[in-house]
Amino acid sequence: MLNTEIQLYPSPRKTLLLIGSSALLVALCIYLLNYSVYVSVLFAWLGILVCSLGVIIGLLRLLEHKPQMIINKLGIYDRTLYEGLIHWDVIQKALPLQKQSKEVVKLVLLSTNSAGEAVKASPGSIDEAQEINLALEGLNIQAEILTQFIQEVVAHVPGTRKDAAQAALPALQEQIKLKRVLKHS
Repeated sequence: MLNTEIQLYPSPRKTLLLIGSSALLVALCIYLLNYSVYVSVLFAWLGILVCSLGVIIGLLRLLEHKPQMIINKLGIYDRTLYEGLIHWDVIQKALPLQKQSKEVVKLVLLSTNSAGEAVKASPGSIDEAQEINLALEGLNIQAEILTQFIQEVVAHVPGTRKDAAQAALPALQEQIKLKRVLKHS
């Protein structure tokens, strides 16, 4: 049976950097607490507590096994957004962007009416098309590849996009695997 969804997990690199730097600062504060007469005890303990919080947050992030982004035949779910599932039928177009040297895919969504049906917004209306940015930092996918996949799915008529997405998912998964292999070789 074909895999009907792609789950993208965040890279642990930033989390490990957070844990390492926080642990280093905790060790420095403990050293200053024991051997320095120039640092107040309150300052050293405050540093230990704050930096220990960084270690705890980092460990919790490492132990969390939830994907950051899920792409399936129904749409795209990004945990960093509070939008829930973004259905294929409401996506109008996708654009790759570079924001502050980070890869982002900008989705332009169609407006919805009171019945929940997607309609194109007129240029002067209050209910303009909504834009959502999918941050790809730390994920094993490039903005151009994801944008090409989304544009391929969105090119179909809104009622048939689920089938188009399901048909295109294996090719996207192969591209992601190929990029991962090329990156590590």
